[in-house]
This record gives sequence, C-alpha cells and structure tokens, in this order.
Amino acid sequence: MKRRKNKKTSNLPLFESDSDENFAFIAGYTSGGAPYGVTWEEWEKFEKNEQPSLSIFTANENAFPFLEWAPDFNKWPESWVREQNDLEHGQALLPYFAYFLQNLYDKGFSRKTFRNYRDDLWLLGGSIISSVSTYGEHHIEPLNILKDALTGGGLLPDGFNQMSAAEMKDFSRMCRRFENFLDSLMSSYF
Repeated sequence: MKRRKNKKTSNLPLFESDSDENFAFIAGYTSGGAPYGVTWEEWEKFEKNEQPSLSIFTANENAFPFLEWAPDFNKWPESWVREQNDLEHGQALLPYFAYFLQNLYDKGFSRKTFRNYRDDLWLLGGSIISSVSTYGEHHIEPLNILKDALTGGGLLPDGFNQMSAAEMKDFSRMCRRFENFLDSLMSSYF
C-alpha cells in the first residue's frame, strides 16, 4: 500500500514529521541521504496497541544512528525493573528517550556531552520506574509520568544525595532540555 508524503495520521505520536511510502515517521537521514525512522508496519502495530517492538531500536544502527553511542539502549528497561510490571512501563518510555537522544545526536553534540546526557537520561528512567513501582502507578500513562518527572528540573534521581552539585546541575539541565524537546514536539503536533 502506497502512502503519500506528509500523510497526517490521527494517532501519529506527538510530532509532525515527514513520512513516505516506507516510513510513518522519518527521524532523519543518513549521510548518504537514506531515511530512517519508524516504518508504517511498526506504526500500525503501535496503533493497534500491540506491545511496541524494540526492533525499531535494534534492527540496525541506520534506524537510529545514536545507538552507536548508546549500544545498550534497548536493555535499559531491564536494568530499571523492580517487579515484572515495571518492564512494560520502562519499554513504553523508550520511544520518547530514543527520539530525544537522536535529536541530541543529530545536533552534533560531542561524544562526551552526548554520553553525559545519555547517562542522565538512563538515571531519569530508573528514577521514574522506581517511583512507579514504589507508589503503584503502573496504571498511569507513561507519557504523563514522564512529563511530571521532567517538570521543575526533574524527579530527583535515586542516590541523589551522593551526587555532587555539578552532577545535579547536569541532571537538571538534561531534564529541562528533554522537557523543552517534548513541549516542542507536542506544540508542533497539536
């Protein structure tokens, strides 16, 4: 089935994007000009509320070039798990994290700066899942919990009392940047 470029889909997630006959969302283009992102088949599974496949992050590095600097990305939810319900919630956060990291990568951040953002993002994910697990909030939409966690400089990470002032400042900066990123995606979609 052929799709038209820039097709508007009623449930397209939080961003207005380019699309073509192969991709529902084009996240970017390789240096050779080839598009990468979420295919229509993957998007249709998402629309049917099927469990999102992590294959969009692991199929190959061309799908999301930032994976070169975050090779363990698809295993993050497993590292945050306290109880079985946590895994599904963590996996639901990954697409938002992926597009944020891809955005940082596309902006040409240095590897060191990217690594700092990546590490702080992993820490945020762990803190979110810890809070969800502690307070039994598995029924709350992951995006809503993510937005709440980013508001006001971010949910304090687990072990924050052992972080230096500089580390806390970096963590808060990442949360503000991620919050602004989500806000810009949402405003461009609605």
